[in-house]
Amino acid sequence: AAFLEVGGFDEDFRDYGFEDMEVAFRLEDQTGLAFRALPAPVPRHVHHHTLGEYLAKKVECGGASLRRLAVGHPGRMSEMQLEAVLGDGGVRGTWVRLVADTPLAAILKRLLSVWPTDRTLRPRASGLYLPLMSLAVLCCFREGWRIAGKNVNKA
Repeated sequence: AAFLEVGGFDEDFRDYGFEDMEVAFRLEDQTGLAFRALPAPVPRHVHHHTLGEYLAKKVECGGASLRRLAVGHPGRMSEMQLEAVLGDGGVRGTWVRLVADTPLAAILKRLLSVWPTDRTLRPRASGLYLPLMSLAVLCCFREGWRIAGKNVNKA
């Protein structure tokens, strides 16, 4: 009922990504529904594509969809730790820009693509791998954000 009350998914999201977050924000803001983080993940999300394909999807997410989300829900960018992508974000934003806006982004992607795994294909030294993967995703979002910004400015 709450989903229908807020009008369901925003059909103006034409590009990949963030449509689920956008409807969740409207559900919280307009109906009082609250989403809570679980202390540990329950599902296992298996991607059936390469790391390069996965990161390319994150570049796509960082474009028009992130721009639309930022315009519609500007107060949520910090909550999602995306202020680092948009140009601020304090120390974290400085790190994201230092890597994303330089050749370090390509080096990071290459490093992650050859990261050693155990027999179950889980990354070794996950305490290091996971923050590096998070940084790579933020860098991809920033790349998409910059590309979309150039296209907006041309229009």
